[in-house]
Amino acid sequence: MFDKIRGAPNKLHCVWMEVFYNIHKDNTVKGLLIGDLDVQDVQYIVKTAIAKKVDFVVLPSYGGVIGTHGAKYTTQLCKLIEEAAKELKIEGVTIFARSHPIAAEWADINLEIVAPELCVPKSTSNSI
Repeated sequence: MFDKIRGAPNKLHCVWMEVFYNIHKDNTVKGLLIGDLDVQDVQYIVKTAIAKKVDFVVLPSYGGVIGTHGAKYTTQLCKLIEEAAKELKIEGVTIFARSHPIAAEWADINLEIVAPELCVPKSTSNSI
């Protein structure tokens, strides 16, 4: 859990879950689905994803927030998430973006939620 990573605050705002998908009996893909984030959460997601050796991470793609999510200026959280995505890509992690409310140029694949618990690729240049 994020809370158990050294230095993480007692409670994080982010909503997350581990996802496992069996492609073949000997091949399981695992990842993290991140539902929501505060500024303070971003660094722990990167540490956790790397520590758990995930294959993919789904991150929210914010258009701009201030006064919420711990952001001091409009693009702070957006930039932190983009930096986290780039860092994870260097580690070989595939990055999905969940539009919240915008598509992300930093994502390998953009997803659009069309019904509760169902994500589909969004039709953008970096989607499948």
